Amino acid sequence: MNGVTIVMEDRVHFYEKNDYAAAYELELAEKKLKTFSHMGISDINTAIEYYNIKQYFDNGLFLPSWDDNIKQYYIDNCSDAFKKSAIFFSEINENNINEILTEVDFEYLENFWELFAILGVYKRISAVVFERLIVNTNFHFRQVLRIDVLVKEYDAVLASGMRADCKTAELLIDYYLVDHSSAHNDRTLHFPKTLSNQDKEQLLTEYASSEDASVNYLFVISISQSSNELKISDKLKLLCKKRHTEFWENNKDATFFEMGLKTIFRQHDGPYKRTNYENHVFTVEYNTKYLEMSSEREDLFAAFAWFFGFVDKQYRSQFVSKLSEMGILERTLGTHGIKEYRFGAAFRQKNLLYSVVTQYYQGFLEAHGTSIEDVLCWFFNEYLTKEFGAEGFLFSKPSAGTSYLEKCKLLPSALDGILKQFILYQEEGTIDRDLYEISSGHIVIDTIPSLVKPKYAYAKSDEINKRMHMLFSDQSTVYYVERTKDKYKNLYELLTHEKTALDDYYPWQKTGIDWLVSKGDIIVDDAGVLLPNKVACYILHQLFHEEVICVQREKAIRTVLDELEKAGDLEYKSTLFSKPEADYLNYMLNKSEFSNGLDLRNRYIHDTNTLKEEEQRADYYTLLRLLVLVALKIQDEFCIKEELT
Repeated sequence: MNGVTIVMEDRVHFYEKNDYAAAYELELAEKKLKTFSHMGISDINTAIEYYNIKQYFDNGLFLPSWDDNIKQYYIDNCSDAFKKSAIFFSEINENNINEILTEVDFEYLENFWELFAILGVYKRISAVVFERLIVNTNFHFRQVLRIDVLVKEYDAVLASGMRADCKTAELLIDYYLVDHSSAHNDRTLHFPKTLSNQDKEQLLTEYASSEDASVNYLFVISISQSSNELKISDKLKLLCKKRHTEFWENNKDATFFEMGLKTIFRQHDGPYKRTNYENHVFTVEYNTKYLEMSSEREDLFAAFAWFFGFVDKQYRSQFVSKLSEMGILERTLGTHGIKEYRFGAAFRQKNLLYSVVTQYYQGFLEAHGTSIEDVLCWFFNEYLTKEFGAEGFLFSKPSAGTSYLEKCKLLPSALDGILKQFILYQEEGTIDRDLYEISSGHIVIDTIPSLVKPKYAYAKSDEINKRMHMLFSDQSTVYYVERTKDKYKNLYELLTHEKTALDDYYPWQKTGIDWLVSKGDIIVDDAGVLLPNKVACYILHQLFHEEVICVQREKAIRTVLDELEKAGDLEYKSTLFSKPEADYLNYMLNKSEFSNGLDLRNRYIHDTNTLKEEEQRADYYTLLRLLVLVALKIQDEFCIKEELT
């Protein structure tokens, strides 16, 4: 598998139908077809090149400058050239194939194997001869495994070759475990049937123990779950975890992008909260004077929302990972598991902030003779009944003096109990304790129903996603103008801060701008100035940055939301938690959805938790924070329900 890289001369290469390089490649193809000799083809790379040119024509791709006569002339020339290519391949046999494979330019190797299959060359090459090709420096397993007919023809040979080279484990990892959802090209591989699950597991083990194992792949194995196609034992995951940890311990001088967090709690005469971001350090200052003014239980509970910002004005959790908070490098670089909960530096920073905040508030409350658990007891056992007539909710807090370990074992059960009680109330309108006590159903966080309909709106159509991207993404191609260059991060910022007209944009940008105008997202005033439509842009902004809108808390734009839902641009759902919130809770509590889940609930319930007290303490505050989030979401449900009725 250790091939050599050959510098390829300027030859035509077909990438994919919508590739931006098509125009350049077609100009190059034009030169090749003009000089094509009908005498025949004498080298493998020229034969493959005409196959690439043919793919452009087969996909209906031509230069705009070609009229119908020129198109037909080049199509005929290409057809004749490809016939010559087929003749060249027909002369490949067992005596010359090794030499010919060596001569193939690196960029054409995949095309070589495609033509090897399409033109039936494999029918003339025995398994014995094919086995010798595996040691050729131009042989790469991935390129052959992409072609089903070749894998079937040389099944035993390919399986044997993979067993002999543990580096081929990377193909298994890449195909079964790595997330390629953002990739545009087809990454399908076909593995030999004679390569058993035991062979695959042995390959992974040998690879994980090898000197040149990729630290990224080791991480992916360590967080991945076993499947029918690829078995991953706990022992293998532990090996990969240890090797991954060892690598970073031995490479502490590696280059990292560092971000810091500074939290300040003090009294002053300013606002209740100040934030600042400077030199990659995020500073949050809380004015505790406002907390000292809160003495009632209701005020102490409300502080989680308005003071500490656990939720926003729409009661959407701010704990969650958001794609909009990840930089382009975080979104595109790195190797990630196929079921991994994706997050970046901003999520880590928020997670640390809310952890610090929770610990501080617990200390603050204890200094005032109470605790977060006491506040939660009041909320579930008294407040819901008194404020909304919702009787039957019961939260039992850990006893005083209970260790962090015992608290971590009790809180997940308490959280499960609260969610079951809410489900029962949603279904029955009351909580029958006898019915609750015999309930044994498994809680699926994603599907817990809401008391109100509709609850959440999500972007649904490709069109609305395109509008969001063009207006708010820093990767949009329409927001750069010569006058301001890269001063703004997206088109919306540009339109909000600058007066621009259509003539300020490049010709290739105007089509997109016109399209946004036609959708009503941009308004052109009498002077020709482009302005953002406030309502449309607000909706698109919310969907882009928060990924969800709480329908019932947006009464002013409800009519517009309903119109978008009827048009198929939005999708309404009615669950207790929004999708970002459910994903976050699943990541924190279990491994049902995400292979890298922290599994806090199951680890403590099944006694597979850490024995380190400091980690147990951190887990306790995390579980406490999750319980507060559940309480806030349930409060939101009852408040909206009361407003509607």
